[in-house]
Amino acid sequence: MQSRPLSGVAATGAVRRALARSVAGLLVGVALVVVAGQLGVAIDERRSAPVALELARFGVVMAAVGMTAAGVILSGRWSRRLVAVRRHGWRPGTATVDEDSVRVTLDVAGEVVIDTNGAKTTGGRVLLGGSGGGAVLVFADGRVVPGREILGRRGPEPR
Repeated sequence: MQSRPLSGVAATGAVRRALARSVAGLLVGVALVVVAGQLGVAIDERRSAPVALELARFGVVMAAVGMTAAGVILSGRWSRRLVAVRRHGWRPGTATVDEDSVRVTLDVAGEVVIDTNGAKTTGGRVLLGGSGGGAVLVFADGRVVPGREILGRRGPEPR
């Protein structure tokens, strides 16, 4: 399948969508906190509640905690990456996957090594946005992979 060339506008939109998904997860988590509170009110402590209602409340509380925590963490990470992309822009390049990192050979100059924390990546054309801890890779098929630039590992020295 032939892919279209990447554009900075489309890549920034992909990062914005990742941020929007994490904010939506945060909002769902907060809504589940409210639902869990209402279930707690529905269960009168003076009489025994049906087991199904107790299990439902437990499940809603666990989902609320997980969604809220993940939403807070991911919203912070994606917003930091969006700021880094706006500050540093996009650099086109070709990605090759090493065993523990992704090497991006930039079209303009140099090679950058990105740690993707074990995210599944493939080689090919990418846009590298941001820098340092706010780096993000956008692949030609639209996948967005957060990462961090590994300083001091800029690839082999020219001979």
